[in-house]
Amino acid sequence: MKIGIVTYSLSAGGGVGTFVLSLGEYFSSLGHDVTIITEQSQGAWYPEIVKLGLKSDYMNIGGTEWLPFGKFIYSHKIGKLLQRGQYDVIILNHCLFAQLSAHRFNRKNIVISVVHSNNYGVYLVASRNIDNIDGVACVSMAVYKGAQQYIDSQKLYYIPNGIELPGIDVNTLSRNNSQTIKILFVGRLIHEQKGICFIPEILALCRKKAAFPFELTIVGDGPEKNMLIRLLKEKKVDDLVTFKGTIPREEVYKLYLSHHILLMPSLLEGLPLTLIESMSCGCVPVASYLENITNSCVKDGVYGFLPRVGETQAFADAIIKLGNDRDNLIKMSKLCAEKAATDFSVERMGNDYLNLVHQLQEKRLSGEYLPIGFKLSNFHWKDFFPDKLIIAIKRLMTKIKK
Repeated sequence: MKIGIVTYSLSAGGGVGTFVLSLGEYFSSLGHDVTIITEQSQGAWYPEIVKLGLKSDYMNIGGTEWLPFGKFIYSHKIGKLLQRGQYDVIILNHCLFAQLSAHRFNRKNIVISVVHSNNYGVYLVASRNIDNIDGVACVSMAVYKGAQQYIDSQKLYYIPNGIELPGIDVNTLSRNNSQTIKILFVGRLIHEQKGICFIPEILALCRKKAAFPFELTIVGDGPEKNMLIRLLKEKKVDDLVTFKGTIPREEVYKLYLSHHILLMPSLLEGLPLTLIESMSCGCVPVASYLENITNSCVKDGVYGFLPRVGETQAFADAIIKLGNDRDNLIKMSKLCAEKAATDFSVERMGNDYLNLVHQLQEKRLSGEYLPIGFKLSNFHWKDFFPDKLIIAIKRLMTKIKK
């Protein structure tokens, strides 16, 4: 099959980027013709496509954001780009313009939209132009249940994420002999999703009680990096932190293998690939308890710890508990790797998507589902005004209210 996988951008460290590249590589290994397309910007991980031997294509949104009817115009361009590709299957990953233009390229192919996060804005994108989407894949049960508020459940499917396994015996890793407990954070530096403002307090609480040396490595970038640096200095824990910024995927895996603990104080997630990637490498998670999301991967006290969102003392206590009992830390590390290998392999995920494609093809052949074509009602009134203008007005109104 000829498969197109579309996303907004291949941002470094992002779960969506990891998903797109892993799924594309797996499909290619089975002999499918795979192209990865970014619809707004290439992103830092765009060069990874070529490294994996996959085809690539992209458009840059450029000045379209400033134009009246900009979304309408740009979605038309994206639709033409995908139409020219003549794909048998197109998999959309939080890409608004491709979603809006699905009526242009869905006549002879299967279109699947993937929902990656339990988030209102993500659901809105996935539900746009839903009459021209064959099926919607949800990466966790929480996402599946949340999507039911916006999308007909007959179009919803539950396919948990999967990851590439490192193929290494975690018992042989040199980190097991390290006196310093190495903690890792991987993700976009923004508090409203990743909870980065909790990190300085967690480290400060650890410093008060920990009887062992520890350090934190932060991988990723984002708009609130400077705020995080300021908070780390205020709590006088900035000396414990190393920022790696944007790094290639293979370097992230090396860090999973060299660190003991993954710190994930998130407020929102879908099924975080960072979490299951770290587990596959024996990096024990201390992650926020998110119903039907993190607890679907991590059994508290067995494969890591799941403090409640924002409970910084509980996060610190979990880290201290792991650091004080190295034998238990090594035991948990081994259990994490076994759990990831059993439940979250990319092979299982890829086969689930191929099975879904066949299922949706049968629906097409039986006439159970047929795309309806262009509907003006798929566009909101805001879509006909420049994006930049709407953002500027919102900011101005916020200032006036203050």
